[in-house]
Amino acid sequence: MSALLMLVTSITPWLARSPGEAAAAALRASWRPVMAGALAAAVGFGSLMLAYDFPFVASIGYAVPLSILAVMIASLTLTPALLAVTGFSPALWWPTCPYKPHELGSGAAGALASASARLAPIIVVLVAGAALLAGYYAVGYEGSYDVRLSLPSDAPALKALNTIIEKYDPGKLFPLYVVASTPEKAEEIAKELEGLECVSDARVEAGRAVIVELNVYPLDREGIDCAEKVRETAKSVDPEALVGGQAAINLDLRNALLDAFYGRVLPAAAILIFLVVLAFYASLPAAVAAVATIGVAALWSVALIAYLAEPLGYKAPWYLPVVVIAALLGVGMDYNSFFLNSAREAYLSGARDWVARAARHGSALVVGLALIMAGAYAGLTLSTSEALRVVGATLALGVLLAGVNSALLLTPSLMALLGDYFWWPRKRSPAEA
Repeated sequence: MSALLMLVTSITPWLARSPGEAAAAALRASWRPVMAGALAAAVGFGSLMLAYDFPFVASIGYAVPLSILAVMIASLTLTPALLAVTGFSPALWWPTCPYKPHELGSGAAGALASASARLAPIIVVLVAGAALLAGYYAVGYEGSYDVRLSLPSDAPALKALNTIIEKYDPGKLFPLYVVASTPEKAEEIAKELEGLECVSDARVEAGRAVIVELNVYPLDREGIDCAEKVRETAKSVDPEALVGGQAAINLDLRNALLDAFYGRVLPAAAILIFLVVLAFYASLPAAVAAVATIGVAALWSVALIAYLAEPLGYKAPWYLPVVVIAALLGVGMDYNSFFLNSAREAYLSGARDWVARAARHGSALVVGLALIMAGAYAGLTLSTSEALRVVGATLALGVLLAGVNSALLLTPSLMALLGDYFWWPRKRSPAEA
């Protein structure tokens, strides 16, 4: 969708020519942002392959980049061909008139971006301050591990689970299990575990097995915290002890996923996206700004939804930041690429007001694309699964904030603040200047 709209908006200034010439001109004007955005999204999603501990997550890293590259190729070949055939057809442009002179983005979006450029130091400080505050809140984010959040509200399994939890003690229904190396170690472990506040009973069965009943809800964060304490206590008595049970499974799943994502996937995605933007726009500040806008949007959206979820009667799932950051690293790069391309063209044209021109020509398109994608993600809020509703709302907000940051706030402000240095190490030739 993003690449298609980029090509369509690029062809309108050339409609006075023949359809073929107009399509060729549009392709020359848009190939860079289309390829940069698509390749950045492909490497962003492709980094999920590094989560090889989780085959399902890794499979996304294999499949999604192929789809993105296929769309990119179609956008650079099939779309121009179709525009060359139908470029002058009124049906394609209805209800607007492509021949009517207009300046894309010269309305509210362009005005807001231009205002950000004029107030650049203030905007940068405010964005950085808000990002630090959101980061502080996001670092402490824990979320809910309750499996019921992911089940549809009308699922028989959810009704059965709710009934069982209401009528019986969850701590006894979902105990932890410790397998010691010897019966003697099992007895010692059971005695130590009874001293934990979150444990209601610990008894030895079948010689080496210890059944650990909890006095906290075992399927949520309290259960995970207790499983961690139980494992530490058991290991301190018997280093060979094994700890299992639903709370222990949730603990291991969380630790493994977060380690894979923050230890491998996220650094690789950030570095590769940085390199893609650097390769296409030959600017270190531009590459840093592209990654920063996505990071800030992810922090803002996660922090805001996590803060509002509980007052609104929702629980946010523990994996929310992982899903949002992974999605924005892929989807959000189109917005950066399109706005950077508008700024690059204005800069290389020799215009002194190249930031204002980029705002007038590129901001409306970027914000419009962000609104389209936000609407698509917002459709998840109609799900009967509480987790999907929260994820959908966060993704919609994150995509919108990514577009706003790219075209209206952070990027235009950094351009105005740095001036020509924004394109370092590139410099305008004397003729361009």
